[in-house]
Amino acid sequence: MFLLSALILATSITAFSQQPPKSTPAVSGEDIVWNEAVAADTEEMLGLYLKEYPFGKYVAEAKKKLIEIKMRPELAAWRSAQATDTPKSYRGYLESFPFGRFIETAMAKIRASEAEAEALAWAAAEKSKTADDYKNYLTAFPYGEFAAAARLRLRGLGVTEFPNAVTRNSIGMEFSFIPAGQFIMG
Repeated sequence: MFLLSALILATSITAFSQQPPKSTPAVSGEDIVWNEAVAADTEEMLGLYLKEYPFGKYVAEAKKKLIEIKMRPELAAWRSAQATDTPKSYRGYLESFPFGRFIETAMAKIRASEAEAEALAWAAAEKSKTADDYKNYLTAFPYGEFAAAARLRLRGLGVTEFPNAVTRNSIGMEFSFIPAGQFIMG
């Protein structure tokens, strides 16, 4: 009997010391909300995650994703401007995103394109040496690099009236050439 009691006691002690492991969920509630927010890929879901877990383990990544989502329209407009690669497309980008990430590049593209167009117009005028081509140059570039030279060439061809064209600069401001002595402010 003593032996049987000792065996039962030993079995009880062993059973007590070998309790089943506590079950821990493989995925936490935060992980579930985060995974759903990532899958949805929306400001609303990422905002919900941040509201529920303001100090959670994915906060930095959530904030980064929010910035990316907010940048999507600008990036799409920029890629479209680059694909078209015209001054008009870059101006469209600047109108939509006047404080965007790519304003310096857009402005540089517009200036480079305008400079190239001006150089081509001047080369055509110099090649033909006709009053019409010099006038065309002045109409397109009344304040261009060669505007004074074009007016000088026109005077040499006997032209005394020059085009009074309105032009826009790279940021859309309008300018008009007004020869000296012909303008009264009023």
